[in-house]
Amino acid sequence: MDSIGILDARARMAVLVGVVALSGACAKHDATSPILDVAVSISAGGQSAVEVHQTLQLTPTIRDSSGAAMTGQSVSWSSSDTTIASVSSSGVVTGRKPGAVTITATCDARQSTLQLTVVPSVANVVVGFESNGSSLAVGGSTQVIVEVSDSSGNSIIGLPIVWSSSNAAQATVAASATDDRVAALSAAASPGTVAVSATVGGVTGSTIVSIVPLSAVDSIKVAPATVTYVASSSGFGAGTQLSVTSADAMGNLILGVPVNWSISNPAAASISASGLLTPNAAVVSASMATATVTATVGALSKTVAVVVCPEVASITVSTTTVSLQVGQSVTVAATALDAHGNPELAPLARQFANPTGMVVTPQTAGLDAVLLTGIAPGTSSLNFLDTVSGTKSQTIAISVTAASPSSPDLRK
Repeated sequence: MDSIGILDARARMAVLVGVVALSGACAKHDATSPILDVAVSISAGGQSAVEVHQTLQLTPTIRDSSGAAMTGQSVSWSSSDTTIASVSSSGVVTGRKPGAVTITATCDARQSTLQLTVVPSVANVVVGFESNGSSLAVGGSTQVIVEVSDSSGNSIIGLPIVWSSSNAAQATVAASATDDRVAALSAAASPGTVAVSATVGGVTGSTIVSIVPLSAVDSIKVAPATVTYVASSSGFGAGTQLSVTSADAMGNLILGVPVNWSISNPAAASISASGLLTPNAAVVSASMATATVTATVGALSKTVAVVVCPEVASITVSTTTVSLQVGQSVTVAATALDAHGNPELAPLARQFANPTGMVVTPQTAGLDAVLLTGIAPGTSSLNFLDTVSGTKSQTIAISVTAASPSSPDLRK
């Protein structure tokens, strides 16, 4: 072989050796000459706790500087306290005693940590519903909640939960994506009895749910019963979630009843299929709008009064001077106005200034009205305030004198 061929063969061998060195970077090179910019992460499968004497397999992921996953890398493992939890060379954590511990994975001088809690063995698993009741309407759904505790009654969280239904044809159960202690139970189209179970750490808890027809619903209530929105300079903010409570003829709650929602005036607000009420942003620059939301369950229905007001621009009062004797009463009213001068049904707060002590007792007398009763000689003042915009009414001067033998009652 001539000298050029020898050099070419050596060059090819050098390139091959370089590729091998790259593929085994985490295990081969020393800290003084890193040749890969890797990122390390650890997965515990969504689990944040492990029981004493139980194991948990951790999975490392190594990515290069481009974000691509790498395989075949060597990872070293360590525990911040091996008396609480130890970790093997393959990433298997073993709980030793209750406590908090940090597990570290290292590759190419890069590290990733995972916080774990070692918990006592599970002794009790209790399954229940988000609301009192044990009946679920056909076609409806509700939340099921599990409480896990040790032999001393201390709550345990972070362990994996396996949910199941004794009859998936009548009711199915699915774990929440955001809270592993909560599951969604959905009823099928036929009545019956179903056991819903949760298994944690080898311990199972269950509850019985009766699937009942919609005709079993005898009464419904909607909350809140009234909703009022008053705009600020930035708009209305978030909407309001309406909820329906249903019961049978004996007053027992029926969970997960399917509800049909409707609204009389979309110009005021909109209502979603799940009962989320959202004020119409167009009202901000218009005048007050009202609507009625109707919740229908089977042949039953309930309504919610909705008021949507633009920002309060001014507040007028029925009087600016009140003169009372002790024992006399008078009603003072305020009216909120929008920028167009139109009245609004906006709930206003009231503020008293009592330089010489409390001389009147206030009592609510309807929307934006207050009944004042003189209780002691002296002076005071009153303002109505819109807490959203900060708009304040004129000041109402209040004067109370001692009662005369024949003072009339000024109550209105």
